[in-house]
Amino acid sequence: MTNETQSSQSDINSIKHAMRQTVLARRDALDPTVRAKKSASVCKQLHELLGSLSLNAPTIALFAPMRSEVSPTAFAQRAQHEGCRIAYPCMIKVHDGSQTGSSLLMTFRFVNVDALEQADFVTHPLRSFVPDDSRLAQFPPCTPSEIDLVIAPLVAFDSRGNRLGYGGGNYDRFLPQLRSNTPVFGIAFAEQLVERIPLDKYDQPLKRVIYA
Repeated sequence: MTNETQSSQSDINSIKHAMRQTVLARRDALDPTVRAKKSASVCKQLHELLGSLSLNAPTIALFAPMRSEVSPTAFAQRAQHEGCRIAYPCMIKVHDGSQTGSSLLMTFRFVNVDALEQADFVTHPLRSFVPDDSRLAQFPPCTPSEIDLVIAPLVAFDSRGNRLGYGGGNYDRFLPQLRSNTPVFGIAFAEQLVERIPLDKYDQPLKRVIYA
């Protein structure tokens, strides 16, 4: 990597960091009542989108909301009751030969959304687990090839469908593992829309961002 490339990447990282702080503060400032109303609107749009995709009992990769994120839980419950299977992210510790000896890998596991509180990786999304943790036994793993639709969280987005995440790169590493025809949608509040997301080679654009 040349010095010019290093400088360019450093500039992009700095811009992304500042953008995260600005947009997260704006999202956090939303009144909880407004946030709930907007989340309900997003869930309604998601259900309409699901119907338009003509998928037969699809497997949907979803997420549990953290802090002030838009909540897709009402959509998850409705989709499951209509025959969909829902999978949630689960961070797994894997040995990688690095100095620390391990890294984190985002995987997905099937969860009954009527009993989300029983899944530690749903109620504590940042918690990580060893592969044979007994707390995971009742939640079957969901492989990327099984997933028919991904609903992804984000910090910020632009009108081109570019996504700014939290900086961990989990979705950037996960999305290329999907089948090539698997649609990936983001959900957010309108307050998270920015003019332009600075991109690097690892960023994956979304098919669409649904927001309210």
